[in-house]
Amino acid sequence: MTIRRDGEEPGMVTLDEGTRYEDALKFAALKRREVYLDERVDSTMAARIIREISLLSDTPKPITIRISSNGGSVESEFAIVDAIHAAQRKGCVVTGEVYGHGMSAAFEVLQA
Repeated sequence: MTIRRDGEEPGMVTLDEGTRYEDALKFAALKRREVYLDERVDSTMAARIIREISLLSDTPKPITIRISSNGGSVESEFAIVDAIHAAQRKGCVVTGEVYGHGMSAAFEVLQA
């Protein structure tokens, strides 16, 4: 998988043989320092979000969390909020943006 450069749209991805489209999109989002909370908040999704925030927080640059979710598990929401606070303690500015809807536990993540 390669990221296109030289005047092409940012985040455009060329797939190498064997690369799944979903993986390429996630890779491109991480290169832009974006994390997507775009499904029900549960332990599986929270584990992915926490991994991505942890990876990005190694460099103290801004992180954007893009949210479109109906919410979900309070325990998973607390775990995500803890990961956001840990990244902020490392010097990262974490911004939440809602596209679509941010309800229940997703709204609590937005407030972190």
